[in-house]
Amino acid sequence: MDQTALNSQSSVNAEMQMQATSRVNRLLGQLKAFEEWESLTTAQTGKSRFDQLREIRALRKCGGQCGISDYYNYRLYDESYQPGCGADGPVDDRWSANHMIGSSHIQ
Repeated sequence: MDQTALNSQSSVNAEMQMQATSRVNRLLGQLKAFEEWESLTTAQTGKSRFDQLREIRALRKCGGQCGISDYYNYRLYDESYQPGCGADGPVDDRWSANHMIGSSHIQ
């Protein structure tokens, strides 16, 4: 190989290394955020990490696009918090996350 080809290959390798490092850093950041959300949720609700992951998986399996950040941002882990609900609870129990998680066809 001539010097130009070696420089080009070296440049490609450096770019791939930077992309891989960026992906790893992004994943580590997401893991750290999950651990913070998980520990706060456990402190607030008493739900274990396993229970939280089980609920996230069940919501994901329902066919929606609910991910980990949605679970925490919309407080789906908190049975006492449901936006749009009055003092009497949800208007339609079919949309309650806990109802969907408890359904036998979900698990």
